[in-house]
Parts: sequence; C-alpha cells; structure tokens
Amino acid sequence: MTMVDEAFTPVNRLAANSRNVFVSWKTAALRSFQTRATKGAAHDAKGRCVVATVTDRHEAPAVDSLPLDTKLIADSTDAALKMQLNTSTREDINARTTAVIEQLTLLLGEELGAVKDPAVRHLCRQAYRLLELSERPTKETPAFSAFFFLRDMASLTRRLLWAYAEENDHAP
Repeated sequence: MTMVDEAFTPVNRLAANSRNVFVSWKTAALRSFQTRATKGAAHDAKGRCVVATVTDRHEAPAVDSLPLDTKLIADSTDAALKMQLNTSTREDINARTTAVIEQLTLLLGEELGAVKDPAVRHLCRQAYRLLELSERPTKETPAFSAFFFLRDMASLTRRLLWAYAEENDHAP
C-alpha cells in the first residue's frame, strides 16, 4: 500500500459508510411513501397503484383574451410613416415592413366592425390584398417600391387601428 492510499483509506471508508446510510434511508423513505400513497388508492387492471394529484395552480389568461397594444401599433405606424426614402436603408425598410405586417395581421384578427360598416369592409379587403405574398416586395424589388409598399401597409394599418378603436372603445 502506498503512502497516498494510506492517507485516503479513512476517507474512502467514511464515504462508503455514508453512501450505505443514504441508500438505506432512501429505500425506507420510499417504502414509507408507497405505503401511505397506496392505502385506499385506486388500482388499475394490472394491479398498479393509480395516484392522481390536484394542484391549486392559477391559469394564465388565454392569448386571445389579451388586449391589443394599440399604443405600440400607433407608434410603429408613425415611425414607418415618418421614414424618408433618401435616409432609409433597405434593411430598415424590410425590418419595419415585417413589424407592420405582423401588426396588421393582428388587427385583422380582431373585431373591426366590418360586418356593419362597408368602409371598414373595404379596408379589410385592401389589407388582405396587400398581405398576399404576390404583392409583397422581394429581394429583387427596388428600394423605392419596397418603401412605398411599407407606407401603404402603415397607412392601412393606421386606418384599421382607428376602426378597431371605435369598435372596441379604445384610444390608439
């Protein structure tokens, strides 16, 4: 036996003993839990214990029931309409267009009053036409065309936001 082995022998013995104590404690605790849990519990066809738990967890509100962030949409459309062609890069135009498309899509999923108002129904038709993939700018589209597409989307989104605000008594 080397000097290192002699130095670690008590440590190894202690670790072995504590592991045995832990395993025996764990086994006893598990047996105790199983005994308490299976008393009066239902059993399935194979004789296994069926245990169900009930927690008092609060449900988060559904995403559909959350209000639309009209302030965010108003700020986003304002920023898009304030952009200038000579100072905007294509990346800025593309990023803002993506944001406005997402917001317009959200608005179209809300109650806008299109059933009773023909003007709102016309705006919705225009929005669906602009959202078609064939109408959207591609990489080959010139920057000025992409810029004017963004302005059309932002303007239409802004008008539908006003329709949403009137229908749902929200201030944009």
